[in-house]
Amino acid sequence: MWTGFRLERRSAALVLAAELVLLTALCALWWATDVRGPGMVALAGAAMGLQSALAARISVPGVTTTYVTGTLTGLLGQLAELARPGMDTARRTAVVVALAAGATAMSLTLREARPVAPLLPLAAVAVVLAITILRRTALRTR
Repeated sequence: MWTGFRLERRSAALVLAAELVLLTALCALWWATDVRGPGMVALAGAAMGLQSALAARISVPGVTTTYVTGTLTGLLGQLAELARPGMDTARRTAVVVALAAGATAMSLTLREARPVAPLLPLAAVAVVLAITILRRTALRTR
């Protein structure tokens, strides 16, 4: 799944679990109050920071998780040089498309179903954590 995966799966699972805890706390605050204040920003920022740190540790070149500028710049730079499309180009394109799809889904959810909006990132992290744990278990049983 992750090319260049250098971080132990257990460590990755712990980072993802910590992010899940932060996002769960964000959901609780979201539902408990109508005020969207600095506490929520801090929780979301810490969760995104963990996600960025994990992405940096697994060493996937050209892929960033909390911002699209670097990925988009790298992709457009390759296109400008008329580089042969390869795995890196395909990966960067997939990341840009996934980020755009995620932003669209979150925008629509905020507009149409605001109370459940914090569940989207929570669900995404829960799925990645489950996959990480299942892959680790499968590798151990081989």
